[in-house]
Amino acid sequence: MPLRAARGQVFDLTALRAGRADKAPSMAHTLLVNTKLPREITRTEVSKRMRILLRELGHARSSMSVVLTSDTEIRALNKNYRGYDEPTDVLAFALREGEFSEMAGRELGDVIVSVETAERQAREAGKTLMDELTMLLAHGTLHLLGWDHDTKKKDAAMRARTDELCAKCVSIEKSVSAHKPVVGIKVKPKTAKRV
Repeated sequence: MPLRAARGQVFDLTALRAGRADKAPSMAHTLLVNTKLPREITRTEVSKRMRILLRELGHARSSMSVVLTSDTEIRALNKNYRGYDEPTDVLAFALREGEFSEMAGRELGDVIVSVETAERQAREAGKTLMDELTMLLAHGTLHLLGWDHDTKKKDAAMRARTDELCAKCVSIEKSVSAHKPVVGIKVKPKTAKRV
């Protein structure tokens, strides 16, 4: 029985139930922005980076929610859920952990990032805000997948994997932008010649 999914995708529910995952549509992430984004950050760019991260982690068919928020909002969440009355850079709420984890299906959970804290950290580290956001998104996504940094060994492994993911995002973005046409310049297509 065909079923219309979000974004107009059509897939066969019977195939899904039969375990033929190749027939399932690729899942996505939901991006919510409840703070003013700086000019250099676009929703499209953040979405591209999230798709790359999920694909690189072997979860292209999984879904998750990403919230870009303010220090005020993340501070309230940090106080409520972790007992720390201060803003933080990223929080991750994994659905694959805890009592009802088997009900998560393909949903990984939620990653919440403070854009204000990311801006400060980017300035201090001398990197772009997009690179800092990518690092925080990668870090939060790894938490959704069960990674942690509660020991020196786990911390080193998580930092290394985060760095790999960030490098992959940047290299893919560079290769894509290298193939974008320059706006305002018309290029005549080559015509095929018969030999």
